[in-house]
Amino acid sequence: MKKPRDVEEFVENGLDKISVFGEFVGRSLGSMGRSMQKVVIGIGILLIFGLAAFIWALGKGMFRKK
Repeated sequence: MKKPRDVEEFVENGLDKISVFGEFVGRSLGSMGRSMQKVVIGIGILLIFGLAAFIWALGKGMFRKK
C-alpha cells in the first residue's frame, strides 16, 4: 500500500507536467496571430468532439458488420 506522501508526490509531479505542457501550448499560441489562434483552438475542439462521437458510435455498435 502506498504511503500518503507517495500519492501526494505522484499528484504533484503530474500537476507539474500538466503545467509545463500548458506553458508550452500558451507560448506556441502566443507566437501566432489572433486569427490563427482561433483556427488552432477550433480544430482542437472539433478533433475532441469527433473523437468522442467516434468512441460513442463504437460503444453503440454502429460499426458492426451484419
